Amino acid sequence: LTASFSTADTSADNVISYYLVSPDGTVAATASTPDADGTSPGAVTLTAPNPVSGTWEIDVVLGLTVSGKEFTQPVRATTSVTP
Repeated sequence: LTASFSTADTSADNVISYYLVSPDGTVAATASTPDADGTSPGAVTLTAPNPVSGTWEIDVVLGLTVSGKEFTQPVRATTSVTP
Protein backbone atom coordinates (compact mmCIF):
# COMPACT_ATOMS: atom_id res chain seq x y z
CA LEU A 1 0.00 0.00 0.00
CA THR A 2 1.47 3.33 -1.04
CA ALA A 3 0.11 6.80 -0.28
CA SER A 4 1.74 9.89 -1.78
CA PHE A 5 1.03 13.44 -0.66
CA SER A 6 1.95 16.87 -1.97
CA THR A 7 1.30 20.44 -1.00
CA ALA A 8 2.31 23.76 -2.49
CA ASP A 9 3.09 25.23 0.94
CA THR A 10 6.73 24.39 1.66
CA SER A 11 7.43 27.01 4.30
CA ALA A 12 9.80 25.77 6.99
CA ASP A 13 7.45 27.03 9.72
CA ASN A 14 4.44 25.15 8.29
CA VAL A 15 5.14 21.53 9.18
CA ILE A 16 2.60 19.00 7.91
CA SER A 17 2.70 15.46 9.36
CA TYR A 18 1.29 12.44 7.52
CA TYR A 19 0.33 9.08 9.05
CA LEU A 20 -0.68 5.79 7.42
CA VAL A 21 -2.68 3.81 10.00
CA SER A 22 -3.48 0.10 9.68
CA PRO A 23 -6.95 -1.35 10.40
CA ASP A 24 -5.87 -2.31 13.95
CA GLY A 25 -4.89 1.31 14.72
CA THR A 26 -1.11 0.86 14.42
CA VAL A 27 0.80 3.63 12.67
CA ALA A 28 2.46 1.80 9.77
CA ALA A 29 4.34 4.80 8.36
CA THR A 30 4.82 8.49 9.07
CA ALA A 31 6.61 11.45 7.52
CA SER A 32 6.43 15.22 7.54
CA THR A 33 7.07 18.13 5.22
CA PRO A 34 9.25 19.95 4.87
CA ASP A 35 11.63 17.08 5.60
CA ALA A 36 14.69 17.62 7.79
CA ASP A 37 17.25 17.67 4.97
CA GLY A 38 15.18 19.75 2.53
CA THR A 39 15.22 17.16 -0.25
CA SER A 40 11.42 16.88 -0.36
CA PRO A 41 9.94 20.16 0.84
CA GLY A 42 6.37 19.56 -0.30
CA ALA A 43 5.97 15.86 -1.06
CA VAL A 44 6.15 12.57 0.84
CA THR A 45 5.36 8.93 0.15
CA LEU A 46 4.30 6.46 2.83
CA THR A 47 4.48 2.71 2.20
CA ALA A 48 3.10 -0.29 4.07
CA PRO A 49 4.58 -3.47 2.58
CA ASN A 50 2.24 -6.49 2.64
CA PRO A 51 -0.77 -4.59 4.00
CA VAL A 52 -3.49 -6.49 5.82
CA SER A 53 -7.10 -6.43 4.64
CA GLY A 54 -9.42 -3.83 6.08
CA THR A 55 -9.98 -0.12 6.19
CA TRP A 56 -6.80 1.90 6.35
CA GLU A 57 -6.73 5.46 7.67
CA ILE A 58 -4.72 8.41 6.42
CA ASP A 59 -4.21 11.24 8.90
CA VAL A 60 -2.85 14.65 7.94
CA VAL A 61 -1.94 16.95 10.83
CA LEU A 62 -1.37 20.60 10.02
CA GLY A 63 1.13 22.31 12.29
CA LEU A 64 0.71 25.61 10.53
CA THR A 65 1.80 28.91 11.95
CA VAL A 66 -1.46 30.73 12.59
CA SER A 67 -1.74 34.10 10.91
CA GLY A 68 -5.51 34.42 11.00
CA LYS A 69 -5.54 34.95 7.24
CA GLU A 70 -5.46 31.34 6.04
CA PHE A 71 -8.27 28.89 6.75
CA THR A 72 -7.31 25.91 4.57
CA GLN A 73 -4.22 24.13 3.36
CA PRO A 74 -4.69 22.06 0.18
CA VAL A 75 -3.00 18.64 0.32
CA ARG A 76 -3.26 16.27 -2.64
CA ALA A 77 -3.06 12.50 -2.17
CA THR A 78 -2.92 9.39 -4.31
CA THR A 79 -3.03 5.80 -3.14
CA SER A 80 -2.23 2.52 -4.80
CA VAL A 81 -2.03 -1.15 -3.90
CA THR A 82 0.40 -3.41 -5.70
CA PRO A 83 -0.60 -7.07 -5.63
